[in-house]
Amino acid sequence: MRGLVAAGLGVALLPHADSPSGLPEISLTPRAGREIALVWPADVPLPPAVRAFRDHALGA
Repeated sequence: MRGLVAAGLGVALLPHADSPSGLPEISLTPRAGREIALVWPADVPLPPAVRAFRDHALGA
């Protein structure tokens, strides 16, 4: 997304960049937050790599 903004193709709401990107950043006030979720199909067998990632993410 930062690359698209740098190319002049718009603006974006993104997490703070840990490394300098050469683009100006303005902090939002009040601070914004978000929830994320992990979803998977309940009726489809998961490939081993997907199952391992899900289990790791859930701390199982």
